[in-house]
Amino acid sequence: MDWYFQLLNPLVFLIFAGGFVCIHKMRSSRAALVFAASYVVGAIAFLADIVFQNSESIAIRTIIAGLYAITVLLLVCGIWRHYRGPAPWRTLVGILIAHMAIYAALLSLEWSWMRSFSANFGCGLILIFGLAAMHGKRGQNLDATFYMLHLTSCILCFARPILIAFLSGDTLTNTSHDDQILVVSLHLVAAFAAVSTGMILLIILSRDIFEDLKVSSLTDPLTGLLNRRGFELEAARYIQGHQYKCLTLTVIDIDHFKRVNDTYGHSVGDEVIVTVGRMLTDTVGTEGIVSRIGGEEFVIITQGFDLVEAVSLADRVRSAIPDLRVASDNLRCTASFGVAQHRSTEDLASTLKRADQALYLAKTMGRNCVKSETDLAVHELNRLAKQIETGDIRFSEAARDQM
Repeated sequence: MDWYFQLLNPLVFLIFAGGFVCIHKMRSSRAALVFAASYVVGAIAFLADIVFQNSESIAIRTIIAGLYAITVLLLVCGIWRHYRGPAPWRTLVGILIAHMAIYAALLSLEWSWMRSFSANFGCGLILIFGLAAMHGKRGQNLDATFYMLHLTSCILCFARPILIAFLSGDTLTNTSHDDQILVVSLHLVAAFAAVSTGMILLIILSRDIFEDLKVSSLTDPLTGLLNRRGFELEAARYIQGHQYKCLTLTVIDIDHFKRVNDTYGHSVGDEVIVTVGRMLTDTVGTEGIVSRIGGEEFVIITQGFDLVEAVSLADRVRSAIPDLRVASDNLRCTASFGVAQHRSTEDLASTLKRADQALYLAKTMGRNCVKSETDLAVHELNRLAKQIETGDIRFSEAARDQM
């Protein structure tokens, strides 16, 4: 092949390496750096193969094969880092050393099937570790596609020497190896697999950055709970997807929180918020979703709960809050609760408004209690009745008759 055509592979590999570095700059990622290193070493391997393609030196050929094997090893370590965590470096390096030792021992022979097999077998073994890293991690289409592509590359490592042995027969020698159409075609297939792998990895890492940004925009950084925007989106999804089930909102406000900040400091205040948020999540469990929608204000979304059941859950949560322990053992927190049930004819804002009004009633009634929209209605009727008794509200005879 012409030398300028052969330079396409190292050039493309360097472009991919730059892409992975850019991903790392956008969001710190060790996996992206390892992928970048893999493609840099791959580019060096291709360049060395071009420069020394006619060399008969065992040392040079062994070094070039080693560079290709290191490219594969770094790729697998990056995959392991992305999907699992720290890679099994010792095991992989052990396989690499054994692979290179066998390859160097067979290199002194005229081209044979065993030498070709040894050159690919070690890389295939290393690639199997990449499949193991992705096992059980193929929940999304991109990950499943990458798994199949990696599996294809793994199979190719074992199939390529077999194809060369059976289709080339006795015509393949060290001298004629690089001129064989079959060998060149298989090299191109391997290069295409490497390029496809780089492309899909860049897409996967970019997707992860987008998902992280999406999560961070919907999540409260202090507690890890949904923030107000996340709450509104989740509640809207509940309302749309569960139109025929009860849906209740419970608004929680930590009592006298400003006094906590002023007395113990904002760091303790933050600890109180985190502790309460964790307790709410643990107590509610799978029965609802907890969000932090303000400074010391939380909201619980529950589906399948009517108003009475939601009030019972809220009272269970309320009774657990005073037992929480934070930085100071002398600090005892309480909270007030307002509960409202969503009506099919109203929007989320209307339900939240009634829950807020019930919360305000709980605060005016002494705090550390649960009030619902029913209590709100009863309180309003009592207020009107008192005004009627005191003469603040007068009804006509016709209005009294209607009452």
